[in-house]
Amino acid sequence: MAMDANKKNIFFRADGSTEIGLGHIVRCIALAHMLKKNFSINFASKEIPENLKKQIKENGFLLNVISSEEDFFSLLSGQEIVVLDHYELDSDYQKRVKNLGCKLVCIDDLHEKEFFADLIINHSPGIVPQDYRAQEYTKFALGPQYALLRPIFIQAAGLEKEIREVNNVMICFGGSDNKNLTKPILEVVQTNKKIKTITVILGSAYPYRSSIDAIVGNNSRIRVLSSLNEKEMLAEIEGADLAIIPSSGILFEVIAGGCIPLICYYAENQKKLFTYFKESRKIPSFNALKFDKNELDSAISDIVNKKIQMREIPLRKKIGQSYVNNLHKFMELIA
Repeated sequence: MAMDANKKNIFFRADGSTEIGLGHIVRCIALAHMLKKNFSINFASKEIPENLKKQIKENGFLLNVISSEEDFFSLLSGQEIVVLDHYELDSDYQKRVKNLGCKLVCIDDLHEKEFFADLIINHSPGIVPQDYRAQEYTKFALGPQYALLRPIFIQAAGLEKEIREVNNVMICFGGSDNKNLTKPILEVVQTNKKIKTITVILGSAYPYRSSIDAIVGNNSRIRVLSSLNEKEMLAEIEGADLAIIPSSGILFEVIAGGCIPLICYYAENQKKLFTYFKESRKIPSFNALKFDKNELDSAISDIVNKKIQMREIPLRKKIGQSYVNNLHKFMELIA
C-alpha cells in the first residue's frame, strides 16, 4: 500500500522479540487502527516476528525493517508524527526526532527518563502528569480511557456479559513468556476438579512448548492454542470465565472481553499496573516473582467457590471510550 499524499504520515518505531516481548508492537498496531482513517501508517522495526509482519501488511500499513537507527532517521523528512514505544530509545533520541521538526508521541509505562514528547500515552490507572519529567508543551493521555486496544476489543467492552459460574479458565502469558510461568500455573489449575475446561494460549515467540505438551498428555480438559489472531483471541476471552494473566496489555483485552482477571507481574513495566489493582483490591492477584503453588491454588479456589465475586469488571466502560479519546488527542496534536 503506497503512502497517501493527502494524509499526514505517522511512523511507529517499536521492536518485538522473545526477550523483550511483543506487546510494544501489538499496542502500536492497536493505535494505528484508531488513526488509519486520518493518517498514513508506517512501521519501522529492527526486530519483529513473522506473524506481526504479516498482521501489519494485511492491515494495509507500511513496514520498514531497519538494521540501524540511522536507517530510521533516513525515513524522516521532519513533517511526520513519530510514535516511539521502546524503552531503549533515550532522551537524546527523542530530542533528535524533535530537532528534525517532527511531532513526537511516546507510549510509556515506566516514566524513568526525561521526555521531550508532544504527547505521552500511558493507559495505566493512577498515573498523573507529575509522575513524568516532561516539557511545558507536553500533553498527556493517561488512564484506561486511553487504552491501546484493537477495534474489536473496544467494541467488546460495550457488550453485556454475566458470569454465574467459573467453569472455564484461560491461561495466557503473552507472546514469549520467557520465564515459562505458563507451566507451573497450568500445573496448579489442572488440580482444581471444579474447572471444566482449561485453555492455554501460547504466543508466537514461546520457546517451551514441549514442557506444556508433557503436562497435557491425554487430559481432555486442556486445550493448547498458539499464535491466535485478534478475532480468535477475543473469542477465547469471551468464552472464558477466569483468565490468569500478567498485568500487561493483555489485561486490558481481558477486561474488555468481560472475563474475570487473576493477575501477577514478572517484568518491571507491569509492576505499577499490578500494584494499583492489588492495593485497590479491584482485581485478585498472586505473586509470580516468589511463586507459591498454594497461594495460586487458594486464589483460584476463592474465585471458583464465589468467595470473590465480580459483578462488573473494573474499568470496562472506560476502555470502551478509548478509540474516541485517542483519536481526539492526535487531532489536537496537529491542529
